[in-house]
Amino acid sequence: MRDSMKKPMLVIALAAIATVLSGCGTTAVPSAQSSASGGEVPAAVADLVKTAGASQPWQGPETSPLSKKNALVVSIPCSLASGCSRVDDGVHAAGKALGWQVKTIDPAFDPAKMNQAIQQAIDLHADAIVAWTVDPKLVASSVAAARAAGIVVVGGGNGQEDAPVTKDGFQHGVSLHGEIQGQWVAAQACSDLNAKGDVVIISDPSYDILTQRVEATKAYFAKNCPNITVKVEQVSANDVGTVLQNKVSSIVQRTPELRGLITPVDLFTTDVNVALQQLGNDNVKVYSIDGDAPSVENIAKGGRVAASVGSALEWAGWATMDNVNRLLQGKPANSDDHVPNRMVTKSFIPDNFRYRGDLDYTAKYKKLWETGAL
Repeated sequence: MRDSMKKPMLVIALAAIATVLSGCGTTAVPSAQSSASGGEVPAAVADLVKTAGASQPWQGPETSPLSKKNALVVSIPCSLASGCSRVDDGVHAAGKALGWQVKTIDPAFDPAKMNQAIQQAIDLHADAIVAWTVDPKLVASSVAAARAAGIVVVGGGNGQEDAPVTKDGFQHGVSLHGEIQGQWVAAQACSDLNAKGDVVIISDPSYDILTQRVEATKAYFAKNCPNITVKVEQVSANDVGTVLQNKVSSIVQRTPELRGLITPVDLFTTDVNVALQQLGNDNVKVYSIDGDAPSVENIAKGGRVAASVGSALEWAGWATMDNVNRLLQGKPANSDDHVPNRMVTKSFIPDNFRYRGDLDYTAKYKKLWETGAL
């Protein structure tokens, strides 16, 4: 008897609630307003997520000096044990297309070895040096010596592409657009987490490109997703494969309500995944930048990595060599090489788990170097 009475009462109660919600003229609150209490994704965030996931067109140079003959370029990536190896691959491929000789010296994240590599390039009488994700401040005296020896020195991916050119600085910096990357990863995380919850960013502050990305991520959250609480924890690139897993474990355990973990470089994601697996934590979504193969493959397999800002790093190597070709012939470098980024999620998995761009950029550069125009 009691059960039979409860069912009509429940129906009446639900009907009453529905009447109140509809009869009083209540309408849905716009996302941008309801985000103040969390749980709704602002329209601006959704729009940026859509933009980040779209195919990127060619926006690079339309004209170029023809290929210089017989140049020797020394490539100094931050470390071949990171995404910098992809840029180095691009430098070598572009060098082959230009008919140049390219020699790589790996400093393995060590500033002393970076300076030694530049000195070695001077001793080799190189025509140009390409230094990728190398902080100019750490190699200023060596760069000055190379410049004094008549060597063209081009950098890239260091977050200082807008800095003025000085006698002891790089003559051009190829940009990965770190500020945009930081905004994109924040928008994706905000969307996935419904604009609320605790997020931790782990980063190595000794790299300006990472700081550029982190500051942009924090600023985007603060402006667009204020109900996401953000905390930044310091780690080191040298922690990878050694103590980083333990550091990540401690960070996660100190943040029991953690929902998202952001790494501003894909170098950290493998250790992050291992740490979360050892903790048995399946609740934390991982977000990263660069779109290296391990992260993209993890996304494709439905792992803990939810998204990564794919950066066309091989393309960046070609863009770097395009500027070397210009500077060697007394021509100005590009103001912006427009190396593209694209958000990698389960909805978009690039071929071979690496985002290299959405068109054949190699054909574009070859035509520029062979004919002078597209």
